[in-house]
Amino acid sequence: MSVLDSLLEEVESHPKDEQIKVICDTIWEEERHGGDYTEEVLEEMPRGPNVFLTLKAPDRYKGMRTYLSLEREAPEKYVLITSIKDGETLKRVKAVEVKDHRPKKVLHAFAEYLQFLRGKL
Repeated sequence: MSVLDSLLEEVESHPKDEQIKVICDTIWEEERHGGDYTEEVLEEMPRGPNVFLTLKAPDRYKGMRTYLSLEREAPEKYVLITSIKDGETLKRVKAVEVKDHRPKKVLHAFAEYLQFLRGKL
């Protein structure tokens, strides 16, 4: 059983949005301690009540930080947002709709897109 499957099993009685949020919080706790998240990076990352997870992605342009976020647009509707920090401005540069609302598929879409940004797909 994969780590994702065991996490899904723990939260399967919760509504789908809450399942995804709980798993995203768990992923963030792991990434935060093992990743390149300085105070400056933490301050500028996209956040909000519907931003379930944001991770730093490889920088697309020199001097501009890149982020990938999983955001809820409506109940059980999600988008992947690529943002760049250009000087003092955080700009959304691309939005990709997640076609499925099942927690495992949503999280798989996030992971797959992050791998794509990292050049591993």
